[in-house]
Amino acid sequence: MDDAGSEQTRLIALLEARQTEIRALRAENSVLMMANEAVRAGLMKSSALFLQINSVGDVLLSNDAFQTVYTPVSTNVLTTEGLCDLTAARPSRRFTTYAWRNGTRFVVSWAAEATFRGDHLTRVTLVGVIRTTEVMPPSTSGNIRVFHMMDNLSSSSGFWLAEVGPRHPAGIRILVITRLLSEWFELSTERFCDASGESWMAAVDPNMRDTVRDAFFALLRDNTAVYDETYLIRGLRTGTARWVRDRAVKKTHHGVTYCFGVTEDVTDEVLADRRTRELNAMLTVILENLPDIITVSDVSMFRRTGRYRRLFVSRSWDTVTGLSCPEAVGGGVSVEDIRPFLVPEEADWYIARHTAFLEGRGHLKDIHHRFINPRTGAVRHMVMNGSLVRDARGRPSLAIIVSSDRTAEEETMAASRESRLMFTAMSGAINDICCIIEPPHEPYALDEEPAVFPAFKLVTEGAMKLFGISPESLNVDAKLWVDTIVDEDRVRVLRSLLAYANDTIVNPGSARLDITFTIEVDGERKFVVARNRPKVNLRGKAVALVGTFADLTALHVEQRRLSHAIQQFDVISDHIDCVYYLLESRPGATDFTALYYYETFTGRSREALYARGAAEWWSLIHPEDRARATATFPQFSTRERRYRLLLDDGRVRFVLNRRVQVKESDGFIRTAGILVDVTELVESQQRKTEAQAQMHRTQRLESLGVLAGGVAHEFGNATAVIMGNADMILELGPSNERLRLAVAAIMEACSKASAYTAKLLAYSGKGTLNVADVNLTRLVRDMAGFIVANLPSNVDVHFGDVRQLQQVISIIGANGIDAIGSDAGVLTISTGIFVGGETFQQCVHLTIADTGVGMDRQTQARLFHPFYTTKSTGKGLGLAAVQGIVTNHGGTLEVKSAPGNGSVFSIRFPVA
Repeated sequence: MDDAGSEQTRLIALLEARQTEIRALRAENSVLMMANEAVRAGLMKSSALFLQINSVGDVLLSNDAFQTVYTPVSTNVLTTEGLCDLTAARPSRRFTTYAWRNGTRFVVSWAAEATFRGDHLTRVTLVGVIRTTEVMPPSTSGNIRVFHMMDNLSSSSGFWLAEVGPRHPAGIRILVITRLLSEWFELSTERFCDASGESWMAAVDPNMRDTVRDAFFALLRDNTAVYDETYLIRGLRTGTARWVRDRAVKKTHHGVTYCFGVTEDVTDEVLADRRTRELNAMLTVILENLPDIITVSDVSMFRRTGRYRRLFVSRSWDTVTGLSCPEAVGGGVSVEDIRPFLVPEEADWYIARHTAFLEGRGHLKDIHHRFINPRTGAVRHMVMNGSLVRDARGRPSLAIIVSSDRTAEEETMAASRESRLMFTAMSGAINDICCIIEPPHEPYALDEEPAVFPAFKLVTEGAMKLFGISPESLNVDAKLWVDTIVDEDRVRVLRSLLAYANDTIVNPGSARLDITFTIEVDGERKFVVARNRPKVNLRGKAVALVGTFADLTALHVEQRRLSHAIQQFDVISDHIDCVYYLLESRPGATDFTALYYYETFTGRSREALYARGAAEWWSLIHPEDRARATATFPQFSTRERRYRLLLDDGRVRFVLNRRVQVKESDGFIRTAGILVDVTELVESQQRKTEAQAQMHRTQRLESLGVLAGGVAHEFGNATAVIMGNADMILELGPSNERLRLAVAAIMEACSKASAYTAKLLAYSGKGTLNVADVNLTRLVRDMAGFIVANLPSNVDVHFGDVRQLQQVISIIGANGIDAIGSDAGVLTISTGIFVGGETFQQCVHLTIADTGVGMDRQTQARLFHPFYTTKSTGKGLGLAAVQGIVTNHGGTLEVKSAPGNGSVFSIRFPVA
C-alpha cells in the first residue's frame, strides 16, 4: 500500500509540472502572437512592400505599398518567384524582381521567409524594398502591358521583349519575360533580365548551346532578319528536359530597336517527330524485308466500275507472284484478273469473298487460299487479312490487304499430321510408352512425396499394356503410375524423379533421367526402365519433358539366365587350364579388342587385357614365335595355331589356339576361341622322339659293332699269321741287313694293326677281358707320369685327393688336350664315390674335365659313332672304344659340353 501511494504522489507531481510548462508555453505563444500582430500591423502601414501567400501562390495578405506597385499580373510572376528554392532546411532567401506600373519600372529587393509544418509548406511572408524606379517610354510601357495580358492567354508559349543597342554591354538586354519562361528555364526574372543578356543560355543543352548563341547574336548583328531555333533546355534546378522553339523578330521604333520573341514548348511535337522518323525507318525496313505481301488500293470507284487501283505493294510481291512491283502499281485492276493465279476449285469462292470485301459488305480475315506463281508454276499457300478505310459518308475508299505466305507452315503441318498418324500407329504396336510431360515450375522438396505430379501432355497406348492404366486416366492424374512401384523401390524412385524435376528448372541443358525399378500390376512383377530428358527452347528453359517407359521383364529374365550360365561356366573354367576369349577386330588387322577373356595359367589379369588389348597379348608370346603368330592372326583359314608363351616367371608353355569367326558387321569381325596348355603333351612327344632316336642309334651301333667285331677278328687272324712268319724270319737270323730291317718294319706295322684291332674288338664288346679288381685312384696315380710326360707346356694337370681322384683314360685326356689347343687351359681328373640313381647303388666315378673349345649339340649326338671325328688326322675310333669298354664293365658314360665352355666326361662303375 505504501508503494502504491508513493507512485500516485509521483504521477500527480509530474502532471502538475507538465501543466505549469503548458501554461508557460501558452503565455509565450500569446506574447509571440501579439508581437506578430504588432509586426503585421506595422508592415501593413509601412512603406515597405508586404505580401503573404500560401503554398500554391494564392495571396493571403498584402499592404497598400505592395498594391501600389504590383498589378495582378505582376503579382503572379512574383508569387512564382517567391516560392522557388524554399525548403524546410532553408526556409528563407533573398532575390530581386522587376515590376511595371503606369509606365514606371520598379526594381524591388525581396526577403522571403517560409513557414513549414513538418515538411509541408504552409505560407510564405515576403517583405520588399524598392531600390530604383525608372520611367519607361510610352511604347515600352504599352508593350509591357501587352505582355502582362499575354501571360494569361497561353499555357504553351512564353514571350520576351528585349532592347538592342550599344548602351548594353552584350548589345542586348531582356526587359521583360512572361511567367512560363521563368518556370521552364527555372531561372529568376532578375537573372533572366540581367545585363549579360545571355544568362538564360545556361539552361540550353551544352551540345546545342553554341549553335543557339550564334543564331541569336546573328539576329542582333543584322546578319539574319528572323531568328528561329529549336533546341533542348534543362531546368537549372531540377534538370527537367524540354524542347522549345524560339522565334524572334527585330524592329526599330522611335530610334530604339526592340526584339520581340515567342518561345513555344514543342516537346511533344519533337518527340512525336522523332518517333515518327523512327517508325518510318522501321516501317521501311519491315516493308523491305517482310515476307508478307502488303497492298494498298484505291477502291472508291469499285462499286460503280468493278475496278480498283493499287497504290502500293511491298517487295515480297515479286517473290510470291512472279510479277514486278511496277507492273502491279497503277492502272485499273479487276477481281477477275486474279483468276488465272488461283487454283481452279478455289477461284469462284475466293473472287466472291474478295468482291464482297472491296464493296464493304464482308470481312477479310484469315482467308486461306492457294496461289499459283505464273512463272514457276509453284503453288503457295496464302493467308489473307484486310481492312477498309471509309470516307465521311461511310463508303470504302482504301483497302489494305496483307497476304502471308504460309507454304512452309502448311508443309510442316502436313508432315506433322503424317508423323502424328505414324506415331499413333506405332505406339499401338509396341509395348513401350512414349510420353510428353509438362515441366515443373517450382522445385520439389526431396524428403516428402508431392501431392501432385507434373501433368502428362501425351501418353501412348503402351500405358495400358505396361501399367494397366489408360492414357486418359494418366492425363487426369499423373500420379497413378507411381502407385504401381513396389514398396522396396518407391522411395528411391521418387527421390530420383524429384531430383530430376528440380534439375530441369535449375540446369535443364544437362538434366537426365535414367532409372530402373520394379512395378506390380495385377499380382505380376515387371521390370521397367524410365528415361527422360527436357526439351529446351532458345532461352535455355525447359518447355517439355520427353521420355519413354520400357518393359525390361523379358530382358531381365534372360540376363538372370545368362548370369547363371556365366557363373556355371566360370566354375568349370576355374578347374581347367584353358583361356577362353571373345575378340573384336577389323579385317586384316593384328590389333584387337577383348570383349570377354577368362584364364587361369598365364598369371595376367583380365583388366590388363581389357585395357591394352592386343599389345598385352602379343607381349606374352615367345619372341621367337611372335612374328609368326601376328602374321597368321588375320588368316581365318587356319583355325588351329601352335606357339609358345613366355610367362612372367620365366616358364615357357606350349599352347594350342583354336578359334572360329562368330560374326562380321559394321566393319568388325568377332572371333571366339580357346587356348589349351599342351606343354606336357609336347614335352612327352619330345621325350618319345628322343627315345626312338636313341633306340635307332643303338641299333645302328649294334650292327656296326657286329661288323667291326667280325672285321677285327679276321684282320687279327691275318696280322697274327704275318707277325708269326715275320718273327720266324728274324729268328733265322738273316745276314742281309736290309731284309732284317724290312721284316722289323713289317712287325711294327702289324703291332699297330693289332692295336686298332683291339680297339675295334673293345668297341664291339668281343675283346678278351681280364677282369680283376681295379683301384681307380692308384690307376690314376700310376698313369700320372705317363700323362704329364705327354702334356704340352701350355696344359696343367690337377689331381684330387683320394675321393676326388678320377680314373684317367688316355683317350679322353688326349682329346681334352687337343680341345684346349694352343690356348692356356686346364685338364682336371678326379675320382670318388657316388650313391644315387633309381636303385641307390654305390658307384665309383671318374671325371675328366677340360677348358677347351667345347662341343655343340650336333657334335655330341654323333660323338661315339665309329669313324666320326672332328680332327683332321683322327680315325674316329677312340671314343667309340671308350664307350664299348665302359659298357662291357657295366658302367655308364655321360658328357656335358657347350661351345666355349669346355667338356666334362663322367664315368661311373659299380663297386666290386
